[in-house]
Amino acid sequence: MLLKYIIPYIRDYGSLDFIYSYLGTKERNKNIENNQFRRFVLNDDKKGLWVCFLPWNISFESASKLNLIPKKKKVIVYEMPCGIINPVPKLSKKIMLNIVADLKNNIDLEQKFSVMGLSIGIYPAFYVANHFNVDKLVILAPGAYLGESLWEGVATQEVKRRAVNQGCLTFKEYDKEIRGTNPIENLDDLPKDIEIYISTNDNFIKTKFGEKVINKLNEKEKNPVVKYFKGKGHVLGLVEFGLKNNY
Repeated sequence: MLLKYIIPYIRDYGSLDFIYSYLGTKERNKNIENNQFRRFVLNDDKKGLWVCFLPWNISFESASKLNLIPKKKKVIVYEMPCGIINPVPKLSKKIMLNIVADLKNNIDLEQKFSVMGLSIGIYPAFYVANHFNVDKLVILAPGAYLGESLWEGVATQEVKRRAVNQGCLTFKEYDKEIRGTNPIENLDDLPKDIEIYISTNDNFIKTKFGEKVINKLNEKEKNPVVKYFKGKGHVLGLVEFGLKNNY
């Protein structure tokens, strides 16, 4: 497939993020109150387990076509509800913890497993990897704090506007409300095997916020393997990850 060889050389410097954000605004805003996640189980007969948390507003079907889901082991896939990035911070936290509770009820807690978090999927991914018996963590498009990221992300400005209208005036107030669940607050007990994929020009989850997580992990001597998508934004980073996904 030619795209596999062409995409790594394409540099959009995040411009596609603005186009994709504009095209998807109506659909995201319509579903912003949707708080219901979906769970899928694949390869139930295979040994080993991956738990995969999908990006915002990307269905299981679309993620499958983009090759964003692991294939070599049994996989539990969570499709994120649009409302997980919520104008009410306590609802974001509640939705994430509901997903974690569902996972807890559907796995053997004594069994080690691997976790993949993509885009907003990093929110539950870091939390799960820090609290469960996980042996590998794969992250695409990391961010340090949920509120901080949504405040500056080009696709989340309507969420920010609604949050401000409901009295949450700054990202610091937002992140205070969900304290303890932000990715950067869930690093101490992560597995030794951590891989992070980050675009250098991400406008959804700003690259600087991902670098903040990476720097904190290095401070804690977690030493993640970091792979950069140079000259790419969030959208092309997802595409390139899917083309290279061999998990």
